[in-house]
Amino acid sequence: RLPAGYYRLQFQDKQGQWSRWLPFAVVLPLEQAQAHDLDIPYAMDSAQSWLAAPGFSGNSLQPEGAYELISDLEALAGFSMIRERLNWGEVSPRPGVYNWGRYETNADLLSERGMSVLGMFHSAPAWAKEGLKSLPHDLVATYEFCKAAARKFSGQMTAWEFWNEPELQGFNQDPSWDLAAAHKAAYLGFKAGDPNVDVLIGSNCVHPAPRFFEVLMRNGVGDYMDIFNFHVYTPLNQYQEIAEGKRQFISRYGQEDKPMWVTENGLGVEGTGKEDPIVPGSTLREHDREQELAQAELMVKAQITMQSLGVARDFSFVFPPYNERGGGKVWGIFRWDYTVKPAYVALANLISQLGNCRYLGKLDLDGISAFLYAQPDGGQ
Repeated sequence: RLPAGYYRLQFQDKQGQWSRWLPFAVVLPLEQAQAHDLDIPYAMDSAQSWLAAPGFSGNSLQPEGAYELISDLEALAGFSMIRERLNWGEVSPRPGVYNWGRYETNADLLSERGMSVLGMFHSAPAWAKEGLKSLPHDLVATYEFCKAAARKFSGQMTAWEFWNEPELQGFNQDPSWDLAAAHKAAYLGFKAGDPNVDVLIGSNCVHPAPRFFEVLMRNGVGDYMDIFNFHVYTPLNQYQEIAEGKRQFISRYGQEDKPMWVTENGLGVEGTGKEDPIVPGSTLREHDREQELAQAELMVKAQITMQSLGVARDFSFVFPPYNERGGGKVWGIFRWDYTVKPAYVALANLISQLGNCRYLGKLDLDGISAFLYAQPDGGQ
């Protein structure tokens, strides 16, 4: 019996040749992994309806039943909230027609395992755009779809995020006042479908907040959000300036009492994956040993640092294997053959150690930051 932790195994043949090393993890039993307050700040972005779909990225090594596998692994890590994705046009190809498909499958899998879901979409079907490039022009249709989605997933998707990184051209090519109008319609629809759901503004990813977001707030979007959220992929030493800047930003518009979430947070500075692809014939590179350790270190430090800066929830990015930039940029905390990376075990350990603890404060020493937590039994 091995203690909980991360391991690497190699086999040696009779000629003395060593096999490729094989990673595996030992984690706590499910009842121990999830024995914590459901409102813990440590969360995960999985996007599993997309990234674990059969045949995603042509991954010939993807196991069968990836949706179930990922949901099991998230539960075993102790996560209580998962960020997902949804495609409006796929779900509703015509007005009033709803085929929830894989999004219903994954919402059920996650909720059955005791996890709530942050839902998000950043696309509109052609029939709802009416001349806009990305955003829906039909505000009634926006309202009706968000109402139907919130009602369908009531009790499962406990929060909704309308649009993603809208200040980037790749996600939005329309003026911010059109996003403001669509966001208000979405907010009213979500609340009509489930009055208890939290609604987040589209995630800000440029620091400081650009003019695009200034115009959004001038158009009154702050009164139509329950939570302000942003994305961070910078080095750790920039977190304090970013978080304080976001708080100052929403305070200028009278929203200083709103919670702040980081809905994407990951290692963005390690460069191209240094290991060759393991998926035959692909360009999907892998992290090497040092890059994997840097990812694990950053994810744990990011969670604790954001908590100390007053961020109510932080979603590490991203759970399944996923690459960008022609296959060179590695994101997932699993490799493309779904073997485990150290970040998975590090996050599971973080939740096990601190999931039931209350943050008290920080002490800065010479080159060291210490964080104090209160334990349920009264200890620290």
